[in-house]
Amino acid sequence: MKVLQVIHDFLPQCAAGSELFTYWLSRSLQSAGVECEVFCGEDSQVAGEAITQDEVDGLPTTRLHRRALSSTSSTKRWCADVDQLFERELSRIKPNVVHFHHFAGLSLGMAAIVKRAGLPSILTLHDYWFICPRFHLINSAGSLCSKQPGRHCIDCLWPREQSRLLNPVFGPAVWVIKRLLSKLPDWLPVVDKAKDILRESVSWLADSQDVIDDINVLVAPTAFVARKLSETGLRHRDVRVIKNGIDVSRFRNISRSPHKRPRFGFIGSHTYKGLKVLIEAFELLPAGASELHIYGRVPESLASRINLLMSRRSVYVHGSFDPGEIAHVFESFDVLVVPSLVYETSSLVITEAFASKVPVVASNIGALAEGVRHGINGLLFERGNPQDLAAKLKCFIDDPCLASRLASAAKVRMIEDAAQEYLALYKELLKHNLSRHERVAE
Repeated sequence: MKVLQVIHDFLPQCAAGSELFTYWLSRSLQSAGVECEVFCGEDSQVAGEAITQDEVDGLPTTRLHRRALSSTSSTKRWCADVDQLFERELSRIKPNVVHFHHFAGLSLGMAAIVKRAGLPSILTLHDYWFICPRFHLINSAGSLCSKQPGRHCIDCLWPREQSRLLNPVFGPAVWVIKRLLSKLPDWLPVVDKAKDILRESVSWLADSQDVIDDINVLVAPTAFVARKLSETGLRHRDVRVIKNGIDVSRFRNISRSPHKRPRFGFIGSHTYKGLKVLIEAFELLPAGASELHIYGRVPESLASRINLLMSRRSVYVHGSFDPGEIAHVFESFDVLVVPSLVYETSSLVITEAFASKVPVVASNIGALAEGVRHGINGLLFERGNPQDLAAKLKCFIDDPCLASRLASAAKVRMIEDAAQEYLALYKELLKHNLSRHERVAE
């Protein structure tokens, strides 16, 4: 069996959650005797070449260099040039199954190409891009989106994309037109009609549904993601839940020395990861009773506040780190804090914490509330509430044994377990595909 893994970016240039999972899954499948290759997007440019091949630890990788194609962009969802190159590489690689992990920066047309080739396909939903143009179900103000998906996506998309109904000459006037329309009442027929046309011009959910219809199985990494997909109105005949796993070998030699006061840790760079909430909560804790270790790029909006806090409290900013150093990062603190403000799909860092025998304090929303069981392997607090977070953190100050008790109950999902479930799914699809071709031949 040969499986082609398709993803928007890949190692070594990009090593975020979906890229790491794709790599671990492919390597685990290789160990099980499955032939795997990767087709990915790439932002670097190599002497004008659009396609290059290399290997990542023995994993054959085909890279599509976006900058060599003038027709690609981070916001365009369809690209004929990408489709043409992908179809050519698909014919060369000759996989039995195609496993999509992300389409962003590539082209949604790839799904139809795989279907026309008579190959079964899978899509793993690593984020909410198929139902939200901002990937994380947050609006332009950074708050959780409470509007009906699809119908109101124009509110976020408009500043980024020009309506297909407008001549490019009038592109700069799009923002002004949107502002004018927002001030006029909907009961005016022309205004209501204009708004409908503009929403339809950026038909996010409709395009997503077209692509999903071409894919055999959708895989959600958590039950929460499967429910969210259903709530948007997107429909698919076969949605499975297969939890992600991690490579636990990186954490086998972790050694954590006893410390006289609890050390809280934060890992992340984006503002929606909730560092501001954690800073506000830490300021409410008794001075000198605990430490805070921050890993990742600190948002500029928080830099001065954190610098001031560092001069008064035991706050340490370590900056970014190489993914290979993750075990050493977890050795430096006793409790991981995940104050995310968005609906996470499947938190890689929580699984890594459990593998490191570190309990987690997390926001009570999305997949975080599914992975962290309050009072068993961690604690949950009200999203965006620094007072509630401070109360949960103080529990570790008041009870020095709490961290070790919670950590002892943590269960880790290994990549080998996820790979076995995906392998069973690949075999099921191949068997069904073979039966279908036999029926057609008859």
